[in-house]
Amino acid sequence: MKKTFFLVLLFGRILFVLACEDADECPGYCTETAGPIDFTGNLDTPIYHPSGKFLVFIYSGNTDDTDPVGLFTIDLQTGKLDSFTTILSPQSRSMGNIDFSPDGQWLTFTSYPGIWISKLNGDSLQQLTSIKRVSFPRWSPDGKMIAYNQSVEPDVGAWIMDVKTRKSRFIKRYGSRSHWHPDGTKLACYLGGNRKELVEYGIDGLSQFTLANEKTIGRKIGGFYTGPYSPAGDKILFSMYEPGKNPLVYVMDVEEKRPIPLAVGTKPAWSPDGNEIVFEMGSLNSGGIWIMDSNGCNKRLLILTDDFRVWLRENVK
Repeated sequence: MKKTFFLVLLFGRILFVLACEDADECPGYCTETAGPIDFTGNLDTPIYHPSGKFLVFIYSGNTDDTDPVGLFTIDLQTGKLDSFTTILSPQSRSMGNIDFSPDGQWLTFTSYPGIWISKLNGDSLQQLTSIKRVSFPRWSPDGKMIAYNQSVEPDVGAWIMDVKTRKSRFIKRYGSRSHWHPDGTKLACYLGGNRKELVEYGIDGLSQFTLANEKTIGRKIGGFYTGPYSPAGDKILFSMYEPGKNPLVYVMDVEEKRPIPLAVGTKPAWSPDGNEIVFEMGSLNSGGIWIMDSNGCNKRLLILTDDFRVWLRENVK
């Protein structure tokens, strides 16, 4: 018999979150968390469905591969957890980098080997690429193209694929984790190596200018995760960490270029209305999926990783 699982925030954990916000005079991030936090084996890449009614996230299993893996949902009205019909496929153990089509009818993801798309009910599963080292597919605002990363020489960097013809073209060398601007004419990506900067570039791959770097952030970059533009296109999310320190979620006005740290966490994503941000948090009694207001206030825990594992073993075989 399948059980319905509703998420309950424990009183002590609520006090922990509010105490951090009061101490830091929200917006801001909690500096009292000991670190660095272990982000491995966590609930990964939470994103909103375009309807705004539920979240989807990846669970990649435990270290001994005894847990079911794949995509799962959280109903944002009831807190109910459920498995996603696309997940329980032979490809699911290596599933990652999920994104929805703008109309919410299709899902794209990476799974060895290549990029795949599927209807939300699991029908029409299609493999778009067979290249092994590809990642981070992101649908264009008109739903006609998918941007992705390729890590195979000689053309390491950002690519764009026509979903209908399956033809791809190379657009930005060493571009990593590209996100589309809502107007569909440009993207943002991270350039690693000696550059270490977040840049915005046109879909022709030529025009480019810097959004953020170590100088504007005021910290040494040890790792970087490009987040999406806001629905209005005036702000962008990202997360980064200094060597040996915890990752922080930032929001930045693309005109002012002044990054503001919002939370300890990574892999942030906007709600469809731009009012909230979902992000991933590591362990240390607070690991799981969190939501906060777009200014960093009102942080609240949706589900702990440990609580999810209990539900998983009782309900998904």
